Amino acid sequence: MTKTTGKGALPLGAATVGDVAMVTIPLAEYEELLTARRRCGEPQATASVPLFRRPWWEIDTEVADFVRSTFGKMPLGNMPAAVADRFSLERTPSKSGIFRYMNVLRGRPADTPKKKSRPAPMRPNPHSKAKFPPTAG
Repeated sequence: MTKTTGKGALPLGAATVGDVAMVTIPLAEYEELLTARRRCGEPQATASVPLFRRPWWEIDTEVADFVRSTFGKMPLGNMPAAVADRFSLERTPSKSGIFRYMNVLRGRPADTPKKKSRPAPMRPNPHSKAKFPPTAG
């Protein structure tokens, strides 16, 4: 049974426009769906959140929902153990995988920048023939 929303409007429910099959819903329901998606913390493809390769464990919606809901409520080091306790060891993501995933959801780079090492300061060579200023002492 299909209802129409007004004169010339598409029927509510399943419809075919041209060769494309689609479902039409009222605008209020669509806005509710978008709000629910944002509430669940599902990543949005925007300029501030770059697209990235999804981790294997995000396909497991129970694990992904648990990780998103506990992030920030417990130390990152304890999260894999909590996932293993609740689900199983095979379904447990690594600490670094959780860290990268949450950084991307926050709009940060997936990996933290590596620390640049400074070269060691030059020490005078006592066997050198160069003359050094005398030291006080």
